Amino acid sequence: IKHYNIFFIQTYKGVKLILKKKFNPDAFNFGINDGEKAGQTIEHAHLHIIPRYSGDLSDPRGGIRNILPTTLAILN
Repeated sequence: IKHYNIFFIQTYKGVKLILKKKFNPDAFNFGINDGEKAGQTIEHAHLHIIPRYSGDLSDPRGGIRNILPTTLAILN
C-alpha cells in the first residue's frame, strides 16, 4: 500500500504542475472515490484533480460538492 500512496502523491504533483503551467489555476481540488457508497462504480485506482479559479464559485467551501448547483440542491 505504501508504494500506491507514493504513486498517487507523485502523480498528483506532476499533473498539478502541468495544469498550473497550461491553465494557471489558483488552486486545486484533489479527490479519490473509494467504494460504491463514495461514487466509485468500477473498482480501480484513479484520482480527480480539478483546477479551481478565484470567483468560480461565490463560496468554495465544501470543495467539488458545490461546483454544480444541482449537486448542492440534492445535498441540501
